[in-house]
Amino acid sequence: MFCPNCGNSLDDYAKFCPRCGAQIENMADKQGEQRASSSNEGKEKAAAFQEKIEASQRYVTDKKNRKKVIVGVIILLVVVFFCLLGSSLDKDVRIVKTGHFYAAQNITVGDAFDKFFANTKWKSSVNGNTHYVYFEGDAGNTQGKGYKKFRATFVVYPDQGTFNMTRTEIDGHDVTGSQSTFIPQICAGASQISYTYQQ
Repeated sequence: MFCPNCGNSLDDYAKFCPRCGAQIENMADKQGEQRASSSNEGKEKAAAFQEKIEASQRYVTDKKNRKKVIVGVIILLVVVFFCLLGSSLDKDVRIVKTGHFYAAQNITVGDAFDKFFANTKWKSSVNGNTHYVYFEGDAGNTQGKGYKKFRATFVVYPDQGTFNMTRTEIDGHDVTGSQSTFIPQICAGASQISYTYQQ
């Protein structure tokens, strides 16, 4: 600290200048006040700057949270869509599996096919307004020729709860014309089914 009157170097707590005798106390108080004022202004600026940083962080966090919410809603909608679609498709499979063939009212299609065939798979799809159910299984007793891949296509009428089996294949060969022969055999649990290929 220096004397404001003569510029002499002073101790920080001096009340008078030893060279010129000027009173220093007021000067020190003024400098202290200036430092305090300057310190308060610095604190206010720092607080304002900190507030800007926090506001910026809140904005970024809010934006990230908005993105998370939007992504979450989209995922939820996709899951709901597929659940609804899946329940509709499962309904089609249920209609076929719990239904009966006219020639075999004593056993359901599902029970008959699942007992006669190995490695069974039931799938469904919708094409336009037409509902399909596809069955696939391995037949072990097809005219003594060993395991054969059996496929059946059903058209389902969900509003009526009915279906028609429209096509059957064994190893890729159309055997639809033999349905009236082998369907009763499958439903009766025969050890072997008979069929002819359609040309």
